Amino acid sequence: MGVSVLLSVTAFCTTPHIMASAEPEPTPPGCRGRECDGEDPESMGCTAPGSEFGIVAEAAFPGGARMDIRHSDHCGALWARAWLTRSGDRIELRVPGRLTRQATVRDRYDAEGYVYTPMTGGDPANAEACLLPADGRPEQCFGL
Repeated sequence: MGVSVLLSVTAFCTTPHIMASAEPEPTPPGCRGRECDGEDPESMGCTAPGSEFGIVAEAAFPGGARMDIRHSDHCGALWARAWLTRSGDRIELRVPGRLTRQATVRDRYDAEGYVYTPMTGGDPANAEACLLPADGRPEQCFGL
């Protein structure tokens, strides 16, 4: 018996084992294009691995706040994200012919993390993102 176990272990250790390393297919998105209007990018799968999302424009503002506009080819939608903000600040994503999407920095936890707008479907070419500071300073906008 000891010899058969030894032979089995030896055969297992010396036989090449092939592991599949292919990337899994991305999960189909929960929405596509205009269906994404007002939806959350994370819960719709638009930020999942393989969803081909990326930053299309970004800005740094006086006072330290930063923002970017993100687009997912997988979902055909975009959203704005901000960080290093202050409680009460608002962010907006504006796309001509579409409803303005906005989010508010509710508390210090939002201010210390990321806040992002709901999505809007479409092409980011004419998108504009704005920071509306809570302290009354003028809005600060950027786009492509």
